[in-house]
Amino acid sequence: MDNNFSVSEMALWSKDIAETLGIAPVTLRKWSSELEKQGWIFMKDEQQRRAYTQRDYVSLRYLRDLMKDKRKSLESACAEVVKRYGSIEPDAIAVSAIREREQENALVVQAETMLHINEHISNLSLAVQQLTERVELIVQEQVRHEISAARQQIATEIEAIAQQLSDQNKELREQIEIVVTETRAERHRKKGFWERIFNK
Repeated sequence: MDNNFSVSEMALWSKDIAETLGIAPVTLRKWSSELEKQGWIFMKDEQQRRAYTQRDYVSLRYLRDLMKDKRKSLESACAEVVKRYGSIEPDAIAVSAIREREQENALVVQAETMLHINEHISNLSLAVQQLTERVELIVQEQVRHEISAARQQIATEIEAIAQQLSDQNKELREQIEIVVTETRAERHRKKGFWERIFNK
């Protein structure tokens, strides 16, 4: 396999690939050296600097996952990477990487969609809460208005009853005065009658 770097091939340098994988450049060099010991061939430029292709990136990411998730040693993880990807054509690696990238993008879109849905639900909940508070204020205002109207009506009725009692009391006094006047007049007539009899 020709390991001379071709500028026409898409590749990343060690700093870029290390940053993409989330590891230190020195760690990347260590992993790359172990892979080369087990037969892996990297593209290199005239200064023998490694240039990492998409195939290398997929393989290194798998190596990282083996060591992180399955707790494999560097040597055994490199052996599994070489066994899995060493005989696969670069095009197949690229297709696999594209599929993985599409899945990752789909997950990102799904996460963003869920975020928007959650924000929408949160906004709806806030709107419902504000509406509930507004309704409570309206109900309270309505209750206060009804209480005020009831008080005013009661006061009007009490005033009417008081006026009725006053009128009845006045009428009663007038009737009493009439009776008293008539009684006095009757007494006066009777007194005059007896005086006329005894004076004869």
